Amino acid sequence: AGKQAHPDFAVVSGDLVTASAFLGADGKPVPGPLARLQQISARSPFRLFFALGNHDLVLYNFAAASIGEVEDQSVSGQARAAWIRALDCFRNGTFYSFQKRVGATRYRFVILDNGYFGERLAGGQREFSFSGEQQYWLKKQVNQNPEDVLILVLHVPLEGDAASRSVLAAIAGRKKPALVLAGHTHVPNKVEPVPAEGQPLLLQVWTPAYYTAPSHWRLLRLHEDRIEIAVTGTPDKTAKTLALTP
Repeated sequence: AGKQAHPDFAVVSGDLVTASAFLGADGKPVPGPLARLQQISARSPFRLFFALGNHDLVLYNFAAASIGEVEDQSVSGQARAAWIRALDCFRNGTFYSFQKRVGATRYRFVILDNGYFGERLAGGQREFSFSGEQQYWLKKQVNQNPEDVLILVLHVPLEGDAASRSVLAAIAGRKKPALVLAGHTHVPNKVEPVPAEGQPLLLQVWTPAYYTAPSHWRLLRLHEDRIEIAVTGTPDKTAKTLALTP
């Protein structure tokens, strides 16, 4: 994807596979999803940084489909362990950060793990959660690097729920505008601010799922004083510019 853009690296905001594991109709495990992704990522001409989504922490049990027990996130601990073994970006855990410098500006990419919802609520609704230890870690990332420009990569967008409020509370000490790169909802070309009272501008970027079309990717250009966010699949057309200085 995006070969004409010649990116330095790419970030992927979750749902890397349909499920971390499957049980077939015969009740036996179906191998392969993580191994297949390993093969694909090994062939990438640039480095890939992944975040985990809800599909990446789930077992699909087709043998139990007749009684409605298809989707099961009780395997999330095993799934995270498998991801840590499978991909180098997760070698220190399923949430992590890395830095990129452009001139005098240092960008801190913070990759979050927010795909866990557990058991569905009444009516089939899902309530995603953001773990306390991850909130503590994120707050330390912000407090120890106050001059860094944050780029948060997560699966479930910040949309006013309890998990979103936890993230906003953790980044409340930042001094500069920040960017959120989200997935999950498959929303088309959308870039909008996240309400964050008392904080600098926080701009959230939605990009539709790549599996639905090979043009569903975005180019970000990081400059010393701004971030240019391209239109989905069109690297030479800017959808929005985030200024980093007043």
